[in-house]
Amino acid sequence: MRIKKILSIFSSFFPLSLLISCSTQLNTTTDLKQIQKEQKKPTLQQQKEATWSLFLENSVIQNILKLAYPNEDARNSYIEFEKQIDSQKQVQRLKNDFFYYSYIRTETAAYNEESKPLFYIKSRNDIFETIRNDWLWFLYYINNIYFIKSLKSLDLFQKTGEEFTEDIRASNTSSSQFYKPKNNLFTNMLYELVNNNFDQVSTTTNTVTYFKEYKVLFTNEDNFVFDLNIKHIYDSTKTKIIDSKVTLSPWLKILPDYLNGKKTNFNLKQYFFIMLHFGEQNPFKIGPLDKTVYEESLGGDPIDFSMIDFDFDKSK
Repeated sequence: MRIKKILSIFSSFFPLSLLISCSTQLNTTTDLKQIQKEQKKPTLQQQKEATWSLFLENSVIQNILKLAYPNEDARNSYIEFEKQIDSQKQVQRLKNDFFYYSYIRTETAAYNEESKPLFYIKSRNDIFETIRNDWLWFLYYINNIYFIKSLKSLDLFQKTGEEFTEDIRASNTSSSQFYKPKNNLFTNMLYELVNNNFDQVSTTTNTVTYFKEYKVLFTNEDNFVFDLNIKHIYDSTKTKIIDSKVTLSPWLKILPDYLNGKKTNFNLKQYFFIMLHFGEQNPFKIGPLDKTVYEESLGGDPIDFSMIDFDFDKSK
């Protein structure tokens, strides 16, 4: 009788103990899955590495890097240096510089070239120095940069005040005044050797610093044209590059018909040929009429967009 009573008591508690055990096991399993999920979530550093890798896989970026730094070790060293830049600090510094220096102000007719305050000069030099040294960083963060449509300087010898006013009105009524690239992907690239002095002879009285200079134009998905110069300095044997200078223009260009969406398939090869070989001194002799006809067929003069601000929150 006593045994039956014990069994009865045990059986009455067993389902509850089993339930508690199962519940504890379920919570433990859930916690474990949550921990595993958190562990699988990439860190900010891993996300940054992934986006940099995707950016560097772009064929245009690869070709520019190979042209700028033919030596693989030098190329990889530059890439790593750019990846380690403290973007928060760099962007804040550039924002401060843009407060004193404006591409828009310096391109208007009212701007006095001889009037250059100290803060203006320092800010301008800082901006251009940063763009020159960290051009890859700029291209990586290009979709965090705001551009604004620029006004061209008034040429008093070619245009009257009324004509210049009409140009301003036209510039301020067609399409958007601001532009922010949607990504940092580039679609096409062309380059050409534009200058070198390898034909000169270095003597004891006249030491020649040998160089080769390339013009590079490339586009993004919105048909904006980016402009970049690469200059290689060579040793006395003309076989070894001892220094490379890369200059990225802070201005983007686009032809009106591509800005307003009338045309979509931009022919970079044709644009590159006409812009690079324009002038009577050029062997191809692309004259003013040829250039005008080409531009008019695409809506008029190329429109400049200049850097104006940065998306600080995303530039990390």
